[in-house]
Amino acid sequence: MRITGGLARGIRLQAPAGTMTRPATDQMREAVFSSLGQAVVGAEVADWFAGTGAYGLEALSRGAKHCSFFESDLQAINCLKANLQALAQSLGKAPQAIASITRRDLLAPANATARLNHAQLVFVDPPYELLESHWLGILNRLSCTCITGEGRVIFEVPGDWHQDPIGWQTIKRLGKNHRGKPNALILKQIATTQESGA
Repeated sequence: MRITGGLARGIRLQAPAGTMTRPATDQMREAVFSSLGQAVVGAEVADWFAGTGAYGLEALSRGAKHCSFFESDLQAINCLKANLQALAQSLGKAPQAIASITRRDLLAPANATARLNHAQLVFVDPPYELLESHWLGILNRLSCTCITGEGRVIFEVPGDWHQDPIGWQTIKRLGKNHRGKPNALILKQIATTQESGA
């Protein structure tokens, strides 16, 4: 697993042993960032259920201004810290200047994230087995705590996942429609009547 584009292209990423963490594949990240294009450059980014940090680190390599990483597993966080250090060194910057890492269980009701209303891109890659019970809760938390009005959420789901993202518009779906294959939904929040000024 490596950074696929930008100034830190080719840097290999560490991942914890076992199956608790499912890093985003190189192929999926290449497809996502090809679709996002210049929207990444200069953006404030958040990486939820960050794991190894693959999405957020890729964004930083490709020109994002700052990434806020959120992860609950300590092994994954240790790998994320090492990966961030390697990436920051490649970019010639201090890790704390381009990213923050917060240990937090985003599925716990009492553990809402700090407000990040300045984020233009949010990457969300939760454990697939928890999607059924937490899908709408994650979307609701995103809508009220994290994303700017014109921002985008990149939500990784299994290929056979077809639940409607209530309150969100699916701009694009990337990946093959097969069980076990990762897909990425690029979502935009649907403006309410009050927000749209109607």
